[in-house]
Amino acid sequence: MYTKNTLYGKTTTLKCLKNMLSDDYIVISISFEGMSREAFSDENTFSRYFLRLLYHALKYGGQTGSSKIAEECKKKAEEEHCLMSFWELSDFISKLCARADQPLVLMIDEVDQAGTHEIFLNFLGLLRSKYLSRTEIPRLIYDYTSGYPYLVSRICKLTDEVVSRKPEFSAKMPWTRDGIMDAVGMLLRKPNTLFDDMIKHLAEYPELNTILPNILFNGAEYTFYAYNTAMNIGVMFGFLRESEGKAVVANRIFEMHLYQYYLSEEMVKADHPFFPTGYNSQFRSCRKITDTS
Repeated sequence: MYTKNTLYGKTTTLKCLKNMLSDDYIVISISFEGMSREAFSDENTFSRYFLRLLYHALKYGGQTGSSKIAEECKKKAEEEHCLMSFWELSDFISKLCARADQPLVLMIDEVDQAGTHEIFLNFLGLLRSKYLSRTEIPRLIYDYTSGYPYLVSRICKLTDEVVSRKPEFSAKMPWTRDGIMDAVGMLLRKPNTLFDDMIKHLAEYPELNTILPNILFNGAEYTFYAYNTAMNIGVMFGFLRESEGKAVVANRIFEMHLYQYYLSEEMVKADHPFFPTGYNSQFRSCRKITDTS
């Protein structure tokens, strides 16, 4: 983002950057030059002006693959059934980035007159927040999945299609820590083909069904050896991985799913928990997540 006081030849510089980036990115170059004071009157008005700027930049910017998201911007700007808050605008920007064929780069020129308006400063805060959260959210998802493709895909799908429609997220975007944790809870609570296969494999391979509870509940540490039968099977099915020379459960979601499975099985079989009472707190910590939705 440039103002007239920061750099001579700034518009030329932005054009050069756009040309350099256009092969790998959809570059949206807009300018706030000539925007009326009315555009900064409130969040709803500013958001619609901003989306119209995006539409024109995408529609007439001459980049391949931009027409689809250009029409989405136009449609959103013309919605009349509700006021558009910055939360809703932020959510729309996230969805726009997700649907684009290439990563998006936004360039803003001529912000001098806009810089005196509080609405615009709040808008810059929104963009800054999104920039910072772009690393926080992927990191959170990775912390729970260790990059396991099905789990990553499922969490993202639940966040976008289910969490976003829940009343408690109507006033804020779902792509936050709370939204992701809500999706994790739904993933753990509802049956899916991955968890079905996990339970089936535990019944098929007793060696694996022995080592996993020992790791989870007894804190057993097994030196990782690829030719050990149980470890080999565990790695093959994605249950286990090697970490610092030890065999560990592959990710936190598998840990929580297996905790619930083993404990619920034993609670059904007996009037008292099979595992030591001290481990109930671990089970409760899992339930705090799975009961959130």
